[in-house]
Amino acid sequence: MKIFHRGMLFLSFIFLMACSEGHIKNSMVLKSQECPEIQNLEPLLEAENPRVIIIGEGHGMQEPPAFMEALLCHSLERGFKTNLALELSDDVNLYKTYLNSGGLEADKSALFEDWAWKGEFTDGRSSEAILRLIDKARSYMAAEQDLIFTAFKADDLQLEDFESRNAYMQAYEKKMAENILKSSETAHKTIVLVGNLHARRYRLEANNLSYDLMAKHMPAPYTASFFIAHNGGTSWSCRGPQPKDCMQYKSGSYLDANSELAKLSVPRIISNDNEVEILPFIGRQYKKEWYDGVIYVGAVTASPPANADGRVPYVEDNK
Repeated sequence: MKIFHRGMLFLSFIFLMACSEGHIKNSMVLKSQECPEIQNLEPLLEAENPRVIIIGEGHGMQEPPAFMEALLCHSLERGFKTNLALELSDDVNLYKTYLNSGGLEADKSALFEDWAWKGEFTDGRSSEAILRLIDKARSYMAAEQDLIFTAFKADDLQLEDFESRNAYMQAYEKKMAENILKSSETAHKTIVLVGNLHARRYRLEANNLSYDLMAKHMPAPYTASFFIAHNGGTSWSCRGPQPKDCMQYKSGSYLDANSELAKLSVPRIISNDNEVEILPFIGRQYKKEWYDGVIYVGAVTASPPANADGRVPYVEDNK
């Protein structure tokens, strides 16, 4: 597939040997485990490129994190040292601590001290589905799988340190890309889950702002970016600036309900090389210049906050 630039070789003999050794190690645990089916998966995992796989989601759904779980399984089964990168921050190592824990309720309570899980603004990045994904990573690590975890949000940047909001947003998107690239240096495959706006190779021009989104800062030769598409359902998201705006909403379909693609029962990866399969997608939501393809996940279901009963109002002094 031309989008992965197979002519660009980034892996050395050392990498190939490490991958082979990793396959032997991972297969000891995963050989009897059936990874969930994903159609058209091979272009992502059959070779060294793409090294970074970006999955652009609409937050607050069960299906995108579940797809990530399946992709992790396939990557590890093939022997790749895999880096799970999520749109979170970990300034005080709460995720590192949890990933090395037994996953007990007390361990989850400690993780929920992070404001992503504790604050009232619940935009889907701290959903039950995301917690399940993190817990799956924890179980893989406990089984000595070759998996690492990266929280790549650029929360070390502060708006007041920049001359304008536009300058801040440009730096923020670039820093997220840099964080992902740095973490990818020690992995064979880095699998990123991020909001689908950040996943666009695109310069945003809106509301008097003009800056490059995260994926535009990523090197195309070994990065592939995909858009999560679905045929409707529900999601938990924030459609306004206040905590009261965060709730379950109805989500419209990206597909013609009568199309063959909408009738599939398993997740499917569709590249930009497959013109026929791409036709059902709504043009204004999906553009070739933004993404390398789409990942179709069927109907979607809202995933509410994992710490729904423990949310408290945000207080600056308590952060």
